[in-house]
Amino acid sequence: MRGKKKSDRAEQLVLAAQRLFHRRGAAAVSLRDVAAAARVPPGGVFYHFPTKGALLQAAAERRRSAMQTLLDGLEAAHPDDPRARLDALCAALAEAAAATARHGCPHARLIADLSAARGGGAEADARAVAAATLAAVEDFVARAVRQATRSEEAAQRAGERFLILWQGAGGISLARGDPAPLRRALAEAAEDLLAPLPATGAAGTRKNRPNKGSGG
Repeated sequence: MRGKKKSDRAEQLVLAAQRLFHRRGAAAVSLRDVAAAARVPPGGVFYHFPTKGALLQAAAERRRSAMQTLLDGLEAAHPDDPRARLDALCAALAEAAAATARHGCPHARLIADLSAARGGGAEADARAVAAATLAAVEDFVARAVRQATRSEEAAQRAGERFLILWQGAGGISLARGDPAPLRRALAEAAEDLLAPLPATGAAGTRKNRPNKGSGG
């Protein structure tokens, strides 16, 4: 039971750290800030995460894991329909548009905050994890387009173009404090990437696109 409580406390701290790093930026957040937000005694945060770098890494890993769970779920739900997978990805990312308009993309923000951490250590590892999260999205898009078109060149271009649209529109939404540009860009990205692709079901026959109203 005691081990479970320790695990729960560590999870509380990581969740609080995620929120604070996203809202304020890594430089503006101390371990004591995280302890206060998690309602954990200051000694508790130092017990689980003796350095800020260790907490940054844990927060980045948790975000990466959540993104991978999303991507794996979309893959499992639509194994034979790349159009449906990409539509669902755009809808899922659009759900975070309001938070992005307030604080920016959490992955991109962490990469920027830790831009000087390149020589190794926990902060450099946290930055690498955030970059790997974006790379996982790029690869997801590329694999879907490759499955639909059988073209490696088209797949690589699509993955990179999607990141540019997603992150660029997120920056505009942040600058304006308005989620609409990001939501529009994701809707347009889906159209751009998916319009040329065949819509197929498990049997390989054409079918209608999913109702975009489910994307929010």
